Amino acid sequence: MPSDAPPDPRAASDSSNPSDRMAPGFRWFLASAGSWFAAFGMHQTMVARLVVGDLNASEEMTGTVQAASMAAGVALLFVGGAVADRVDARKMLVVTHVLGAVPPLALAIAVFSGQLSLPLLLLCAVGIGAVNPFCFPAREAMCWHLGKARIERAVTTQTMAQFGSQAVGMRVVDVARVVGSGPVLLVQALLASIGAVFAARLPSVSPERPRERPGLGEMLAGLRFVWTTDLRWILILVFGIGLFFGGAFWTAAPLLLRERFGSVEDLGALLFGFQVGTLVGSGLLLWRGGIRRKGLALIAALVFGAGMVLLLAQPLPFFGLQVAIFGWGLGGSVFMNMSRTLFQTRAPEAERARVLSMNQLGFMAAGPIGAALAGFLSGWLGPSTALVVLGCAMLSLVGVVVAVSPVPRME
Repeated sequence: MPSDAPPDPRAASDSSNPSDRMAPGFRWFLASAGSWFAAFGMHQTMVARLVVGDLNASEEMTGTVQAASMAAGVALLFVGGAVADRVDARKMLVVTHVLGAVPPLALAIAVFSGQLSLPLLLLCAVGIGAVNPFCFPAREAMCWHLGKARIERAVTTQTMAQFGSQAVGMRVVDVARVVGSGPVLLVQALLASIGAVFAARLPSVSPERPRERPGLGEMLAGLRFVWTTDLRWILILVFGIGLFFGGAFWTAAPLLLRERFGSVEDLGALLFGFQVGTLVGSGLLLWRGGIRRKGLALIAALVFGAGMVLLLAQPLPFFGLQVAIFGWGLGGSVFMNMSRTLFQTRAPEAERARVLSMNQLGFMAAGPIGAALAGFLSGWLGPSTALVVLGCAMLSLVGVVVAVSPVPRME
């Protein structure tokens, strides 16, 4: 049975030797990640804009579409992790970038031809959701390969590239009010595909596992490892984020905007605040040089984030909503960097991609439920009350984990 301790603590932690540097290909890795997340940020915002604004769907249908876009990747994440342990991560990233350009291109054609519909939007959202679980474990494995000498710094730098790019992508969506949704969707497709050029410049990463088709046991190896170590508590918290925070962000927040201001024209400007908060928070972590008590830091971050969700429910002006979203992003930056670093330093080499993919599993498995839950809560109680319920539920989960787990003591 795997031990709760890292296989090699000295090798797994950030090196204190200032001569240690990430591999030269790390800049191409950041460019590839940046292009993917710029396109993904556009996708997340455009789906909400198209379903709430262009198609004027109900609260329940808004939650259903967001849930479907997340649900596609849950089972596939097990497959993606197993495949990433058996193929060259560079090739896997190139292929996923190309495939990621197809759904927005199809939506752009539909918009230009006047054929946009809920079924097509649902299909394209599912398409993106099906590509992401193959891209994520390959990207995490490449991050370890290029930055393992200083892994916490590598993770934080990638997080900055991720959320900085998502922030830019979300603001690009605001241009749709002037030029329409079609041209914006074409830009999204271009950003996804150009990342394949950057990924092609990355070094090859030889797989640790044989290339034969993985069986079910191999696909579940990552989950089995996580569940038999203290990482299971981090997975439970990530599940809570998908269930409570994910629904609050992608379903309740757009519906709140429509209820209070009559439209979702400023949705990109609102959600942009979260990405900026995450970018600023990650920059501060990078400047600080990391955090030793990572478990305690991520618990505090979740409590702070839940407070920001409760603040969103108050009768604030638009600027107040932006401030609350920004604060939420600051907390999110700490949780994401600490949880990913804990997974990176504890993952065994032969099962690295599968173990790292489990950090995403919690969000992807709970995300569809959370999106649908937030939609139905908003339709029943109103978006403001739904945010209060979701924020309090997250605080309750954190309280339970603190009471029964060693997470606050994890380093």
